Amino acid sequence: MPLSALPLPQRDVILAKLHQHLQSPHSQLVGLLIIKLCHFREINTAFGYQAGDALLIQFAEHICGHMRPQDELARIGDAEFSLILPSLHTGGQALLAANRVWELAQQYPFTVNGHTPLPHIAMGIALCPEHEKEPELLLRAADLAVAEAQKTGNPYHIYHSQMLATATADLVLEEELEHALENDEFRLFFQPKISFSTNRITGTEALIRWQHPTQGMIPPGKFIPLIEKSALMEPVTLWVLNTALRYRAEWAKKGIPLSVAVNFPPTLLINPEIAELIRQATRIWGTGQGDLILEVTESAVMTDPKRSLETLRHLAALGIELSIDDFGTGYSSLAYLKNMPVNELKIDKSFVDEMAANQGDSLIVQAVTDLGHNFNLRVTAEGIEDQATLEGLREIGCDYGQGYFLGRPMAPQDLENWIKESPWGMAIETATA
Repeated sequence: MPLSALPLPQRDVILAKLHQHLQSPHSQLVGLLIIKLCHFREINTAFGYQAGDALLIQFAEHICGHMRPQDELARIGDAEFSLILPSLHTGGQALLAANRVWELAQQYPFTVNGHTPLPHIAMGIALCPEHEKEPELLLRAADLAVAEAQKTGNPYHIYHSQMLATATADLVLEEELEHALENDEFRLFFQPKISFSTNRITGTEALIRWQHPTQGMIPPGKFIPLIEKSALMEPVTLWVLNTALRYRAEWAKKGIPLSVAVNFPPTLLINPEIAELIRQATRIWGTGQGDLILEVTESAVMTDPKRSLETLRHLAALGIELSIDDFGTGYSSLAYLKNMPVNELKIDKSFVDEMAANQGDSLIVQAVTDLGHNFNLRVTAEGIEDQATLEGLREIGCDYGQGYFLGRPMAPQDLENWIKESPWGMAIETATA
């Protein structure tokens, strides 16, 4: 069924509908929900525009079938919908509606060309007259709220006035970010990864930083979300990859054999060309088996398991090791985990933080460690901040660890100095010709 067959008004019609509701003499609290299907461009690239349109139709029909009769769903962008919620009694009803939409998106088995991609959605909520009283301003408020949800990784966000000032500052940063790569403003820092069996560094995780020409070092949480929603994701990731492999090769020549781990964004997992681009990078820098580890989140893999597994298998065939990052925070199936060409599980910092004081978190860490070992995987704990946590992880049987207690992210030369001076360092061998 062509998308035009679905009765979805456009943005100008939505503004007119909002005006009608807001000007009604019987008007109560009106909610506006903006629903954005994230990474939809990648779905179009992988399966084609006709398949993408079919997914939009399935999504819209499924949501419409579970809303109140007076609620109005409309398509206002390529992969963006608005949901007008008239006659609300409290703002909490809008939050309940957002939560319901999120649950519907997670539970429905959407099908595209035999694949079952799980739509990742972000939502913004704005209320009239609580937040804005004019249709255009209410729509802008909901747009700002959905951008905040994307930035924070939350399913939905409700508007607050500070978002406008933040959005203006982000827009300036986003414009400057477009030139940061060509102006050589990005830097790589490396955080040590320690083996609990040898008490020595065995590898590092490469972490991008932005050395802004006037603002100094920009925190990652401020600019990485801007990269993720722009066309810079692929070129920046390839820059990180090549730069990390260059440093690894230089360290190897100095007698410092370290693996490097690079965070791999979900948008590239379904890019059919990415495996070849990575293969070229490994050949340029002479990368051997186990020298490069790509870290992917479990939620990224589950967005489109079939396509993601295909990419992961191509990468594994190149001798690249794969790590499931932030394990325990997503929703991966054990059946998929069994079939993934994975070498490592990384336990999320949120569980490690409180494990010394919270038995529940300690049990989760124990369970993930046992699960990983049962699948013959290495298990690494992130976010180790003190001696008690370190000792607890040793007792549990965790294999590796990262965290500020062991070593904070460092510039490349600082890492070399740290290796020479830290008790977690290594004896540097004289490289042979």
